[in-house]
Amino acid sequence: MRQNYLFLALFILLNLTIKAQSYAPPVGQEGTTAIHRDSSTFLRLGLQVLL
Repeated sequence: MRQNYLFLALFILLNLTIKAQSYAPPVGQEGTTAIHRDSSTFLRLGLQVLL
């Protein structure tokens, strides 16, 4: 019975943290994770995937 309560508590905590997450800010705002299509980082990643 105690194991069921532990599982329920973990399940609730995980659901609360998942709902608390938010999307990254849009392009042009501080804190964005957007990468420009001509960025060397983006092109290098594409080459790594192909090779």
